[in-house]
Amino acid sequence: MQDLKDFNNFISESVSLLEQKKGITHEQVASYLGVSETFIKHVNSNRFSAHYNVFHLWKLSKLFNVELGQLTPPLNDFSSFKKVRRYATQTDYEEFIKKYQSEEVI
Repeated sequence: MQDLKDFNNFISESVSLLEQKKGITHEQVASYLGVSETFIKHVNSNRFSAHYNVFHLWKLSKLFNVELGQLTPPLNDFSSFKKVRRYATQTDYEEFIKKYQSEEVI
């Protein structure tokens, strides 16, 4: 469960950085997504379990004019991977990447 929380936190941090970079407010993001500003504040708080869903991420990628993958932890960056899997070792990371680069994964 902690991994999911870390994953969602990474996404909310990515969105917050893009908001700052593009000069977009929480209110504008909420309006664009069709959600309340309170929801956006809850997503950005570690005290609540609110998080963006896949449709939100797709719309956010359009709003910020970025690839969807720029909102999620990249698979090719160990330091970002560690934000999701805090206790992972370099070996854990390499095995994870190898698993998802394999043709056997469906």
